[in-house]
Amino acid sequence: MKSDFIEKREIKIAYDLMSKFYDRGLALTRKIESLEEDCLKEIIGYLKKRILDLGCGTGRYTLRLSYEQSYIVAIDISTGMLSVLKDKTRSVKKDAFIDVINADAERIPVRNNAFDNIICTLAFDHFIDKERVVNECSRVLKREGAFLFSIFNKNLLKFYRKMMDVPEGKVIFRLNKKLRIILYEDSLDLKSVVKIFKERGFQGKMLTGCFPLPASFKKIGFSSRVNMLLNRIFRNYAVLYIFLFIKGGQ
Repeated sequence: MKSDFIEKREIKIAYDLMSKFYDRGLALTRKIESLEEDCLKEIIGYLKKRILDLGCGTGRYTLRLSYEQSYIVAIDISTGMLSVLKDKTRSVKKDAFIDVINADAERIPVRNNAFDNIICTLAFDHFIDKERVVNECSRVLKREGAFLFSIFNKNLLKFYRKMMDVPEGKVIFRLNKKLRIILYEDSLDLKSVVKIFKERGFQGKMLTGCFPLPASFKKIGFSSRVNMLLNRIFRNYAVLYIFLFIKGGQ
């Protein structure tokens, strides 16, 4: 079994390698991002003031949030992904406040109670020691601050690994027809997520599953209603889950 250090190093190297074409390639990743964005669009605008974008990648949400008069700290373990983000920040408005930091989510180099909100999209499953990450997030988040994040359906990942013959705790990123990367990505079941956060003083405020829907539903503004119905009946079969926890909330 590989050490956490080696797993993290492989994740860093993989994303450094993918960074130059990450936003243009990886068709499956684009579809998953679109699915997640549909679920987040009604809540993302409520994140204001000082925000930590943890596992920010190339800044998909960093840049959007910077236009909301907020101060954003974007953290990622991959210097390659952060390099792409830095290039993007040159085109944002001059009064946007964005700091970019290369760091491990298990050791956030920021003072206590520094942020009003934390967002972590499609990155939490890559964290090796998830409990330690939540400890760090609790440390740097102000009381009543929000932690918004997404994870994959654990059962869906198990099915994917069986179909693709991928080792436990791993996923495949296909760079092209010949080249692929296998790296750590593993989710938790819903009860385990809630347990970890509650033990650290967080109160759950939202849990919603994300389901792929026909484009026609989006055009007529029907997707939110259908997603709500699917959550009531088929939540265990969602592709992704969106959580919102409040630190010290009642």
